[in-house]
Amino acid sequence: MGRSTVRRDASRVEVAENLSAFTAGAATGDISGDKLDSLARAARRLKPTEREHLNTPELADAALHLSADEFDVRVRAAAERAKHDHGLSDAIAARNNSEFRHWFDSRSGMDRFSGQLDPERYEILHTAIDDATATLARQADEPTSKDANLAAAALISLLEGGDGVRRPGRPLVTVVVDADTVAVGPHPNSIRQTANGSPVPPETIHRHLCDAQVRTVVLDELGVPLNVGRKYRTATDGQWTAIKALYASCAWDCCDRPISWCQLHHIHEWEQGGPTDLCNLVPLCSQHHHQVHEGQWTIKMLPDRALKIYQPDGVLSATVKPPTRRPPPNLRPLPLGLAEP
Repeated sequence: MGRSTVRRDASRVEVAENLSAFTAGAATGDISGDKLDSLARAARRLKPTEREHLNTPELADAALHLSADEFDVRVRAAAERAKHDHGLSDAIAARNNSEFRHWFDSRSGMDRFSGQLDPERYEILHTAIDDATATLARQADEPTSKDANLAAAALISLLEGGDGVRRPGRPLVTVVVDADTVAVGPHPNSIRQTANGSPVPPETIHRHLCDAQVRTVVLDELGVPLNVGRKYRTATDGQWTAIKALYASCAWDCCDRPISWCQLHHIHEWEQGGPTDLCNLVPLCSQHHHQVHEGQWTIKMLPDRALKIYQPDGVLSATVKPPTRRPPPNLRPLPLGLAEP
């Protein structure tokens, strides 16, 4: 076993032993390793006296019934409650731990760099590079793949302000937040995320609201965005805003490619009379967009935006739950003393 595997397994054992509500489920295998990893990550960010907020029957019940991603959201919410700061300390720590390194690699003859950024500044960087990459692809004389090489050219173009790519005056940051959180503050069902799904503390949201373009997305009783236009084949900015309010990643089953990598797919094809309406658009990454068109897979969208994905032979491959950025609900009422704020 490699060192990283040993460390991961040791962390899983430690969290299962120290959080008694999860010991039995971990021992029987009913609680997966991914869920124990979520607990371990949260526990590392908490003081010993705060970790008991993770050691609850309600959270153990969630581990048995929620998916790994849904459980991770639930664990992070519990950690926020334990700290009583709605993620502010985590955001400050992430910003303080951001770093950038660069060096010359004599073996390859290439200059290299690496680093890590907090979610807010990563949103600024990747949005600027993605937009510049799309601009360069449109300007090419022949079909051009938006790959890593083109992204490198886009980064340099941004720094130089050349090749038709304008250097942005203000950074573009997309933050998805519900109206109640803006008006009255965080609540148990708060949505406070970047476009790619990273949590954002309310203090950061209010800072951006001081000087931001706010776009309102109205949802119906099922939580589905109402149509914002159907005149053109290409989705409007308003439609993209509505899609980003729901999806943080590709809509395909178990695909975690970020929404910024996706194209909007017409379920009922435009050429066959399909409208550019939200009820006919779903975000797909390049791989799954090709799988639908060239691979002859098909998608059916239900009224609540749940998806049924069919293989080329018509066999149902997967049913995908409706998208939502809201945290999963408690499966049982919280006991007295642990009520949500």
